[in-house]
Amino acid sequence: MCYVVYNACTIKLYRTGSSPVFSTIKINLITMKIEKGKFYCTRGGEKVEVLTTEREAKHSIVAMGKDGSISVLFQNGMLYDGKVCSDADIISEWTDPVEIPWSDYPTWCKWVAMDADGDWCGHSEKPTSRNNRWLTICVGVSLYIPTDYTPRNFTGDWTKSLFERPNN
Repeated sequence: MCYVVYNACTIKLYRTGSSPVFSTIKINLITMKIEKGKFYCTRGGEKVEVLTTEREAKHSIVAMGKDGSISVLFQNGMLYDGKVCSDADIISEWTDPVEIPWSDYPTWCKWVAMDADGDWCGHSEKPTSRNNRWLTICVGVSLYIPTDYTPRNFTGDWTKSLFERPNN
């Protein structure tokens, strides 16, 4: 089953001295197939597994969070049928976070990124992408990261591989 999912939904807009005016904001429109047994990300950032998708029922999706909580959702993946936002709304497929072994890198290494050829490098200054590589031109220090020390779980495009060390 394919569903249209909105990453934004109805919000309350207030004007000073008046009652709420409702407006529907529909941005970041995506079409997504919600399937039993797959994991999805909720608006609240939680990982949930879809336990069932029954077409005939009004509330047709049952999802379970990692804490064992159960959400019964409408077919569009939303808790309240698109009328209001909820942290339980399904907004995308789940992707595991990238694991970066920062403790294995020198303290001056503030950025890591993968070049188009799959090689990872560390950088002391924020690099820019140029000619299929991440480069710090005329500033800072860079180093090649051996395969055993590269970030784990990264499956994206090299142009989306730039990560900053936390707490810089």
